[in-house]
Amino acid sequence: MDEVRSNRIAGYTSIGETGAALLTAIRTERRKEMAFEGYRFYEYKRLGNLPISRAGCGVSSLSNICNLSSSSRSWAWPIPQNEILANKNIQQNQGY
Repeated sequence: MDEVRSNRIAGYTSIGETGAALLTAIRTERRKEMAFEGYRFYEYKRLGNLPISRAGCGVSSLSNICNLSSSSRSWAWPIPQNEILANKNIQQNQGY
């Protein structure tokens, strides 16, 4: 983490993060590095224990989904019907 920060921040001095603070710092740095690349949803799915909470929810009429718990079925997308018809061994994800 210190190497990444020292490459990007002139005059950076380490604050010596360890444990949970280091994991939080790594997640924050990944979010900054991968901003606007479309990987955040997959990062949360990969980690598997972080819920998604949207700020400003309800302000727009576009979506009223504010929170997605880490156990929600919405993490698994539906399998396209053509794929299911093409392979009899494929079963639709639960809830779709």
